Amino acid sequence: MTTAKKTPRGPADPKRRDRIIAAVLDVMTTEGLIGTSHRAVARAAGVPLGSTTYYFDSLEDLLAGALEKLTDDYAEALRAWAGPLAGHDRRRLALAMTDLVVDYLSDDSGRIRVEYQLYLAAMDRPRLRPLAAQYTATTVDVLSTLVPHSTAVALSAVLDGFLIRGLVSPVPLDRAELEDAFAAICTHHD
Repeated sequence: MTTAKKTPRGPADPKRRDRIIAAVLDVMTTEGLIGTSHRAVARAAGVPLGSTTYYFDSLEDLLAGALEKLTDDYAEALRAWAGPLAGHDRRRLALAMTDLVVDYLSDDSGRIRVEYQLYLAAMDRPRLRPLAAQYTATTVDVLSTLVPHSTAVALSAVLDGFLIRGLVSPVPLDRAELEDAFAAICTHHD
């Protein structure tokens, strides 16, 4: 007779909190923000409902945990993206920014959609505001290693705008339009 493999509990399950956060992201990818609940997350994580409420008192705490994870992952990925651009001309940066938007919007994982759902949810959920601000600050900080701070702020705002536009547009964004907009900022802000 075979026995089902059980997920470890309590101290023997040090990754449970991480699995719950991963489940928040999975649920948001398939059900959106409106379909995210402690119960749905517990089901997706394969943990008892009490585990989600043990680690996260409220839905807002669950969402904050997910946004914190996304912000950390985003910071790491953006730093890796920016590394090879150091010391290159601004035209190359404009092309790289264009590629970044196109790549994010063509990613089938739904991750960028979840990022922006959480980012925009901060408007109505004060607990998420510092994390959303950190997300934006990360973009500006990384871009400031490549261009002056004022240019980084402008690029960050346009990046957010294009990503939001791309997420809601029924047709793909025009690559030439993206490139021209980023080039205008990169070459005219000093």
